[in-house]
Amino acid sequence: MNILFVNPSLYSGSDLYTLPKVKSIKDTMAYNFALGFLRNGHSITLYAAADFRPTEAETYDFNVIFDETKYKKVCNAAIPYMTHLREYLKSGRDSFDLVISSEVFSIASLTVCLNIPGKKSSFGMSWLYISGSFTKFRLNFGIIL
Repeated sequence: MNILFVNPSLYSGSDLYTLPKVKSIKDTMAYNFALGFLRNGHSITLYAAADFRPTEAETYDFNVIFDETKYKKVCNAAIPYMTHLREYLKSGRDSFDLVISSEVFSIASLTVCLNIPGKKSSFGMSWLYISGSFTKFRLNFGIIL
């Protein structure tokens, strides 16, 4: 199965506007989630916001796309607006068997729903970090009709 995993925010910062600089994304939930699909024989692409690109170059086990963001005063690190997501979805809509969108109540998830109607399933995950500690995890499931 060919899977697109849209996960704009790979990790959280101390507030909505400040992101820590990290050397690698290989210890993030999103990377390991995608790695699980790869290890089960699927082809996967992780699509994330460029603001979360690590400071050091690294090679990945699957395709990782870092999209540039804009409107940062309104769409901060918590809800980044990725510039080319819409065009990427439209150009590859027939090549993906499944599109997974994290942060179910985000701009990225809305973009996925609007640009691949009636074709894909959506699986959203949202979690809440307070002062760096894991406090809540919620799964949301839905079918895009």
